Amino acid sequence: EGADCVIRVEDTEGDGEEVRILKTGETGLNIRPAGLDVQPGTPIAEVGTVLRPVHLGMLAALGRTVVCVGAKLRVAIIATGDEIVEPDRLTQDGRIVTSNSYTLQAAVTAAGAVPVYLGIAPDRPEVIADRFRQALRCDVIVSIGGVSVGVHDHIKAVLASIGGDMRLWRVRMRPGQPLAFVVLAGRPVFGLPGNPVSSLVSFEQFVRPSLLRMMGHRRIFRPVEEAVLVDGFEKNEGRIFLVRVALEGERGALRARLTGDQSSAILLSLVRADGLAVIPADSTKVPAGARVQVQLLHSDDLREDPGF
Repeated sequence: EGADCVIRVEDTEGDGEEVRILKTGETGLNIRPAGLDVQPGTPIAEVGTVLRPVHLGMLAALGRTVVCVGAKLRVAIIATGDEIVEPDRLTQDGRIVTSNSYTLQAAVTAAGAVPVYLGIAPDRPEVIADRFRQALRCDVIVSIGGVSVGVHDHIKAVLASIGGDMRLWRVRMRPGQPLAFVVLAGRPVFGLPGNPVSSLVSFEQFVRPSLLRMMGHRRIFRPVEEAVLVDGFEKNEGRIFLVRVALEGERGALRARLTGDQSSAILLSLVRADGLAVIPADSTKVPAGARVQVQLLHSDDLREDPGF
């Protein structure tokens, strides 16, 4: 009672009941007044904030053990095609592994939603339709394959037959041109292409931002940095190209190097990529040394992307 400062024990010598003070104390020394950290009315986290460990610690310090948060979306994932098989059922019959199913489940989880994998639907319209009906118990539906113009590409017709409202088909982007967006019973349905790179790149551009927005995030796009393109790149006019690159150097002086074959089937070049260099639709040749915008793939920073 009546004390106006605190002396650290390191600055004292004690012997029994006597204490020798070795350092002069000033009024208020080592005292934390009430409200030093947070004053009444100070915002801690606004709506749309991602709660990180420090937020949880602050809430605990304030005695708030229960807070309202956005619910995690349930995202149904449906793979389609007679040519694909689960990894543990691979044989020598010519079918390939449905790697997209597992890539997208992980991508949904990384976005903070809950994947619900409904397995592989064969190329039979009635089976595909039934699988979409099962998916209606989820908030969002993502299908893989079957959205192009082949004889076995049934997704668009099946969705139309069960009441789906087609809002979009095909985008001027590579990889990922044959993308469909449908509203089915009030739920968004994203029909992604079947090639491994196209599937994930389409998810990054369209599905991930949509999931984040639906879950209440305010910042929904990947960060973008400028970099110097080490390798020249040529393409046809008319579509935006998202080119897989590895980044070297430091922020402000980044160099972007192609990670290899840019085919939609080459997943390894995406494994090696730090980002996607954005080549505008009206460009046909980007020389080595040109500056490009690179969408970062491996940052958990949800800063607002300035757009393309």
